[in-house]
Amino acid sequence: MGQECGFILASDSEDNHRQMEFSHVEFCASVISHFKMPTETVFKCFMTAPVTARIRQVGSAVFSRDGALLGIISGVEKHQYDAGRRAVVKSLLGVPRFMEEYKKNHKR
Repeated sequence: MGQECGFILASDSEDNHRQMEFSHVEFCASVISHFKMPTETVFKCFMTAPVTARIRQVGSAVFSRDGALLGIISGVEKHQYDAGRRAVVKSLLGVPRFMEEYKKNHKR
């Protein structure tokens, strides 16, 4: 918890100007707020702190400050007292392809 993470989202702005280009994406940065309980299909899932940007599409990759892939945005939640929405990020550890290697290395 507290680890910084960043992701790129589709932007609502029409005149988003960065140096020499116009872009319809924006970069958001947040921190890991809390983890969710694992389920049969999800091994590691966490929520970010509220972000003010509107997350319109799921599927954006989420990276740590050093560039490591943390997971994929799989949804959005809004809590009663939040000033924004929280991104729900699922790790790739729940994907069967990655779980086979994990199970080999972590036998009980």
